[in-house]
Amino acid sequence: MSAKLKRRDVCLGLSALAMFEPKSAFAQEKVNANSASTAYLYFSQQIDDKSTLELTSGLISLRSQGYKTIDLMINSGGGDISSGIALYHILSSMDVTLNTYAISNVESAAILLFLAGKERVANKESIFAFHSGRMSFNNEKLTPGEINERYSALENDDDRMKEIYKERLSITDKQYSDFFGSELRFVRAPEALSIGLATRIGEVSMQPHDGLYFVQSSGGK
Repeated sequence: MSAKLKRRDVCLGLSALAMFEPKSAFAQEKVNANSASTAYLYFSQQIDDKSTLELTSGLISLRSQGYKTIDLMINSGGGDISSGIALYHILSSMDVTLNTYAISNVESAAILLFLAGKERVANKESIFAFHSGRMSFNNEKLTPGEINERYSALENDDDRMKEIYKERLSITDKQYSDFFGSELRFVRAPEALSIGLATRIGEVSMQPHDGLYFVQSSGGK
């Protein structure tokens, strides 16, 4: 690979810890310059245990390459709340500057990822979707006690999300009830800015020396 190749011209999938491979010439080639560059990482998956591992391994890899700033671009319909909470704390605790960008839809548990950013940027077409916790029963036969356990689990998920929202958002108790209703509550960019969900409305602005990556699903392999 030519040493003159610009990093922005390469979109490298981060999957199954592939970027930890020491013989990767591309990863090694960039190490010395990354401290002055920003890594743009695109995430467009459902949030579950597998995508949590894939995103985390990708972030660890970019950090190990020397990037001091990582901009996470999110377009996700959400998913598992416990995975979203785990990612929120992982992202919040990283010793790099992590900013988040709403590229299109940021829904449900994906909002937790977005809230982890130091700077949280929504483009003017982005949309956020809030709702209370949900659970699929998949035609299971449940006893009343098992139903109560599932209901309690959903309530706990809602309470844990509310705790994070209260740290980041500026909304009233009535708005919390509205956001945790049974129907989707959509929030567009101007409202996201007004309630502290976004810190500004804007666009991604990559420079030629920045790195562009995406989180690629391993597809069950």
